Amino acid sequence: MNYPISDFSDVVRFRSTVNIAALINMRHTITLYGGIGHYDEINASSVAAQLRGKTLKELEVRVHSGGGDVFEGFALYNYFQSLKAAGTRITFYVDGLAASMMSFVILAGDEIRMAGNSMIMVHAPSVMARGNAAKLREAALLVEKIQEMMQAGYQQLTGKPAAEVAEWLKKDTFFTPAEAKQAGIATQITAAVMTATLPELSAATLESVYASFTPISNPNPISMKAIATLLDLSAEASEETIMAKVRELRSQLVTATANAATLETRATTAEATLLEMQAAGKKQAAGLLVQSALEAGKITAAQKDQFQKLAEMDYDSTAFVMDSMSGFKSITAQITASAAEDPNKALVDEYVKRHKEGTLAKLKASNEAHFKAIQAAYLENLKANA
Repeated sequence: MNYPISDFSDVVRFRSTVNIAALINMRHTITLYGGIGHYDEINASSVAAQLRGKTLKELEVRVHSGGGDVFEGFALYNYFQSLKAAGTRITFYVDGLAASMMSFVILAGDEIRMAGNSMIMVHAPSVMARGNAAKLREAALLVEKIQEMMQAGYQQLTGKPAAEVAEWLKKDTFFTPAEAKQAGIATQITAAVMTATLPELSAATLESVYASFTPISNPNPISMKAIATLLDLSAEASEETIMAKVRELRSQLVTATANAATLETRATTAEATLLEMQAAGKKQAAGLLVQSALEAGKITAAQKDQFQKLAEMDYDSTAFVMDSMSGFKSITAQITASAAEDPNKALVDEYVKRHKEGTLAKLKASNEAHFKAIQAAYLENLKANA
């Protein structure tokens, strides 16, 4: 039987008169990835909400969990058991890890299939407790009761002796797929990939589904005249003219988008260039400021690099500091400068010079007044430095 595609156009909708999901009998799949807990990714409320109102013959549950809250896990286990009692066949797929409480939840399945690179881990339950000795004993008793329940579940599934299952629970016991199958936990080992399973539909089923649809008119059809008007074309424009206009507008949009991208790239490049120029300008100005301070003796050569960095980071503050600095002079320079400011220095120097030359007597004979002046300056200098 051929099904005309035109019957499924945008202008015509269909309403089914039968329950298609029940008719096709597709498998339903849910995914339980994460931690188990009322406020975690996996909890009984969310699972029940996903499956509420569905008539399920087969349910696939894909799991990957390190476990979590014990009582939330018990609720999940019991919910899946109730689905089984209602006629649903449940298959658990371990995609990565089914550890701790999740290893107990999957016991509710008719089958437990493990990917070739997955693992199952079982151990005894634990609890965090605080309080006095009585409270701690109460917590210990509670954990023991929970452990007995879990151990009974593992024993029922695997048929293993209580002593063997108890040994599993004494530590973190990890099972590879082969080990889990040998222990009676896993029923099948699958390839280490996730694959979707599509139902096989017979021709009779397809015809039944197709026949269940009743065409109804779209209450708000979009006419070609309305489209032509939106495109600023004549209401009588042909379909070919309308499509040509659409292609034109699409081409303009593509061009505009490309131009916008080009302008954005240019703007980004210009901004980067401006920032580089600003940085270079700051560096140059800082260099001139520091060089000027160095030449004025305000800083030493050893301090030059440090002040260069400061000026590049904050030019104004560094310039203010340097303006308030006085020039640096060595001790020798200070002595020399101090001597240069002494008005009698020239006279003292001349007296010392002539004394070395042995010409003081000649000076006195030729210019007694000048001789007395330089002699007085020399004597005064001796008193000042005595």
